[in-house]
Amino acid sequence: MDGQQLTILEYDVETRPGVVKVRSDITDAIINNSRFGEGDFFLMIDAHSKFAQNWDIDLINDIKYLQLLKNKKEIILSKQCGDTPGQLPDTSLHETFFFPLEQNIYYSSNPVTLFYGGQRRLESFDEKFQQGGWASCHFFFTTYDFVKDVGFDRYSNTFQEEPYLSFRCFVAGYDIYANVTYNYIAHDSYKQYDGFDPRYWVKLENGEHFKVFTSKHAGDDQYSNLIILAYINNTGRYAVKNAKRGSKMFFDHFKIPNVYNSLINNKDLTEWLNDIDQKYSQMNP
Repeated sequence: MDGQQLTILEYDVETRPGVVKVRSDITDAIINNSRFGEGDFFLMIDAHSKFAQNWDIDLINDIKYLQLLKNKKEIILSKQCGDTPGQLPDTSLHETFFFPLEQNIYYSSNPVTLFYGGQRRLESFDEKFQQGGWASCHFFFTTYDFVKDVGFDRYSNTFQEEPYLSFRCFVAGYDIYANVTYNYIAHDSYKQYDGFDPRYWVKLENGEHFKVFTSKHAGDDQYSNLIILAYINNTGRYAVKNAKRGSKMFFDHFKIPNVYNSLINNKDLTEWLNDIDQKYSQMNP
């Protein structure tokens, strides 16, 4: 590969921003690079991935097929990938389909209704593609138009970026599909340290585990999908440009209206958001 085709962005590990801000920097670099434009594609993966034979041809053919079938260009192929590239056995098909589901957590000693990317079991596999609502950041494929017209806001530093991106894609008018019969790539990760994923945890000399991603850089990541509260009105610096759908439509579409009500009616959450928003403002003047 011609080295001139590569642009590498580097960050100091102690001062790096959160992953959403990093991805905003990457998409800004793409937009500012004259080599990219209409007709190009955008692929986001994790470094620890394996690829099926002809994966790139298959991806491009599939997204073009969906664009024609659905008569719209705002299509994304994204899913939680298995550990084997290529065709999957029937018993694993349902494991590749993720959908926003309700989740209750405790915040300030009170239960708060949020959502996460939960596994939705499919009863039938008559269709190769299933429409989900979950943007899996380790496999996310769409067109250059997404980078140009939607992209990532440069203010959010959240690590738990997938609730954020799922919401953002929907409001921008994009539909997310998963190929439930085929893995273009495989997510080649592994676990050690008694089940603690080494991407996120480090084992200390005393045998305890320390989580690498902490509140030091990105706010309290345990509650970071509450950042979505900032997007609900879709105004100001967090807004999706030229939004095609209302924010409430996201929660109604995926049958999680309780999450919407939980976010907009919780005074404690609003105050918490204002606090972290001020911190983000200091980090991104």
